[in-house]
Amino acid sequence: IGSITKSFTASAIMRLVEQGKISLEDSGSKYLNFAPFSTHPDIKIKHMLSHSTGVPAADTGLFSLFYTFGDYRKIYPATTREDFEAHLGEPEDFIIYKPGKKFFYNNDIFTCLGFIIEQISGLSYSEYIHNEILDLLGMERALFSKDKFEKDDDKMTGYLPHKEEDIMVPKKNDVPLYEYLSAGGGLYVSMEEM
Repeated sequence: IGSITKSFTASAIMRLVEQGKISLEDSGSKYLNFAPFSTHPDIKIKHMLSHSTGVPAADTGLFSLFYTFGDYRKIYPATTREDFEAHLGEPEDFIIYKPGKKFFYNNDIFTCLGFIIEQISGLSYSEYIHNEILDLLGMERALFSKDKFEKDDDKMTGYLPHKEEDIMVPKKNDVPLYEYLSAGGGLYVSMEEM
């Protein structure tokens, strides 16, 4: 369901707010000790949820997706959380707006909200979303795991256009399921559950 996953991430953050474990007024730096949060403590949870941090998109979490789709122009080897954090801090020189002033759609900031959910709950992002939202809704086929997806006998097959000779033909393609895409767009659900 791609970026609709962000609604689940936002709901999870709001559950933590309702439980008094986090505040929308909390600085991101309270939970995330890396740039741009450590250097811009005025970035609050509410800014992260509303895409108004002022941080331009680096699309760090999408690198594996670019690779899957054969777009090698945007590849940067962010394979660990440390790589992700380092790359996320790189566009810091391009932060020109104060938080809350401008809308900048940013998948990576939602990945960071996933990190906050993990830190506060003590669970992985996917475990928390399953326990607090998906299981309660009876969404048994909703998943973040490539293994679970591959074991499903009634799953979709993804295709991308591929040039053969002078025509474009559909070619079966892997479904992108990656760790740093989870909170921003990594949830897969069946059509029935959607």
